[in-house]
Amino acid sequence: GGTPPFPLLEKCGVSFDPALRQTKAAPSERGSGLTRALTWAVFGSLAVLAVALWYWEFYSLEARERTAHALYDSLRPARNLGFAAGLVATACVLLNLSYLLRRNEWGGVRFGALRQWMTLHVATGLGAGLFALLHCGFAWHGTPGSMALFAMGLLITTGAIGRYLYAFLPRAQSGQELALEEVQSSLVRMQGQWEGDHPEFRDWVRSEMDGLVGAAHWSRGFLSKLGALLSAPWRMRQVLRRVRREGRTQGIPADRIADLAALARKNHRLALASTWYDELRALLSTWRYLHRWVAVFLVLILAVHIVTAIRYAPVGFGDS
Repeated sequence: GGTPPFPLLEKCGVSFDPALRQTKAAPSERGSGLTRALTWAVFGSLAVLAVALWYWEFYSLEARERTAHALYDSLRPARNLGFAAGLVATACVLLNLSYLLRRNEWGGVRFGALRQWMTLHVATGLGAGLFALLHCGFAWHGTPGSMALFAMGLLITTGAIGRYLYAFLPRAQSGQELALEEVQSSLVRMQGQWEGDHPEFRDWVRSEMDGLVGAAHWSRGFLSKLGALLSAPWRMRQVLRRVRREGRTQGIPADRIADLAALARKNHRLALASTWYDELRALLSTWRYLHRWVAVFLVLILAVHIVTAIRYAPVGFGDS
């Protein structure tokens, strides 16, 4: 058994030619896709704001006063513009839920990168909230529709927190989370990038980063860990301000200061992901549980709202 039976395996059709091996891409960090989704959300917010300002004469009235306004039939939730906004909000909710099909590969849905689906998930979630506001006329009615709007706002809030936590874990180009060993390997490879000129300033920057990561690492409890994660970018910006100020004081070239600041930011993120790997995954697991149940409640109360509207209100387009 000490000699591998290569001839026998080759006769069975097994190839040992290295040129025929399938190459495996090295795990590399990829972007989050959040910027594109937020860009869509900004344009959607501006559009909704423009409509609100254009018809502010109507939307500024109390609910009981709107029924006597000339624009009531055009803007109320059950007719015309208000009804169309409700349809678009419902379509956004359905598109938002389609992300689960791709993430869990239900029904054989495997096309498209997870990053693109996540972008769609974020954009449609924010879009659903914006069009729901337009649908209800920016007013609270105490109906199932208003409860659905509240659930949607809660879902967007929890989604924003989860998206924030999601961005802390580095991911490969495929969208899969990097394993702890891969994160640590990336951190080790980065150590060589700290070499170069101005050693005293460079070592001072590294010590600042180590202190920042160490302060967050010793947090205890779910809330303290979550608070440390939420405050990490603010603390990082404070340190980078000190780095730039100290660099200018010592006469370090601006391009070298910028390089070290970018390296420090990436090193800080990888160090947090490495030292808090299990905690981050636990936080995400807890968040997913809460987020999904809020989504279930939203779907149920939205179904009640739609059935009630169809049954008791003359929904549609045109004059009622």
